[in-house]
Amino acid sequence: MHFIICVENVEMYIVILQVTSCSQNRRNNDEPGEKIAYLAIVSWVKHDISARVQHFSSLFSMLRIPALSRDFLKDVVLNEV
Repeated sequence: MHFIICVENVEMYIVILQVTSCSQNRRNNDEPGEKIAYLAIVSWVKHDISARVQHFSSLFSMLRIPALSRDFLKDVVLNEV
């Protein structure tokens, strides 16, 4: 059971890294992709915040915030604070 949990956590981290690195190769106006990347990062960090908060800044730095709409930033991101 613990092995499965560990594998799932590692796999999710790899998926997040792939999503965020792919975001750097997308067009500048790909808001849906940036939303997915943002939500994946936040969800992954929140799942075990004490252990994962150290990765947040490096993952978050890969996002292209200007590609996100003001509405998304206002409605979703501000609710995280």
